[in-house]
Amino acid sequence: MYNIWKFSLTNGLTALASFIVSFMILIISHSCALGLFSIIIAPLIGGFLASYMVLFLLEDGDLAYLAQTFWHTLLLGITISLIVAVGFVCTISQHYLFF
Repeated sequence: MYNIWKFSLTNGLTALASFIVSFMILIISHSCALGLFSIIIAPLIGGFLASYMVLFLLEDGDLAYLAQTFWHTLLLGITISLIVAVGFVCTISQHYLFF
């Protein structure tokens, strides 16, 4: 039961941290006019770093748990970042299309 709660906490914090970091990077990239390529690539790096930091902060010496959830957590963070980036780009392009 402990691993289920820890797994849920890890996934929830990863999704939240990845969303926040990706959104902050997107706002900075957009305000600095860094281009579409960096708007897509930069949040992926942010999602990777956010999920790695969540794993680092929640790691309590249980290396088996860390090895079991490492790739899943990183993929979750990168996926959330990609969804945020694509949604942001679609919103911005719709804004410029209609206004």
